[in-house]
Amino acid sequence: MSTTPIIVPAGTTTSPLFVTPLTNVIFGPSVLGGSVTVTFSPSLSIPSNQWATVFTGTAGGSFRPTTTGYVQIQATTSQANAFLADLGPGLNTGGGAIVNINGSLATASTTSEVVLASWKVGPGFLPLNWRMEVSGNVSLSNNANVKTLKLYANGVAGTAMATSPSIASALNYSFDTVISGRGDGVTLIGTGVLASQTSAQGGGGISTTANPTLSRDYLTQETEFTLTATKATAGDTFQIENLLVVLSS
Repeated sequence: MSTTPIIVPAGTTTSPLFVTPLTNVIFGPSVLGGSVTVTFSPSLSIPSNQWATVFTGTAGGSFRPTTTGYVQIQATTSQANAFLADLGPGLNTGGGAIVNINGSLATASTTSEVVLASWKVGPGFLPLNWRMEVSGNVSLSNNANVKTLKLYANGVAGTAMATSPSIASALNYSFDTVISGRGDGVTLIGTGVLASQTSAQGGGGISTTANPTLSRDYLTQETEFTLTATKATAGDTFQIENLLVVLSS
């Protein structure tokens, strides 16, 4: 299965959607200021008003169940977008695309760092030696206010494996970076930047900046990878337009 898009109109809730431990449910508001609620149940015999709420908020996120079951996605004041991303292609010989998003996932109206999109890789999934390529495009309010995009391993509280330059006076920003497992089961390394910059900052070619690393048992623990946005001005727009994650082993 590839990535399946789910459009949730404002004021509606989806029908139950079947998910497995290989499913990343990636979701977020489609425009600035929207909100999303995601609930989960292991069985359709449980009334929907008793399903567990696994997320509610004005930013993006993801949910990967540990058992098979069902999710429902609710949008309130504006349309929400969700994507059911199958990790299965990453198990193929040579790997494959595990996330393929071609729709908007927007920030909240805040100056705090918020999640644009995330995906989780379960325990026992990653091999010793692997490479994850992350590329995409974001659109922004074209003004002088600073905006920054970061890619984390181990969630927002983890390590920034790639960081954009300060983005200002730009309508769009495209990025391409790599995170890899070093073959020892405990070391992740990132390329450090999300696009070509000067030689002192990193990017394609010569760099005087050390690549960021994270020590983590990626063989037996779930690892979350997270794209975040930070804005100097709350009301500015900052949203994903497309995102592709390819896992190779």
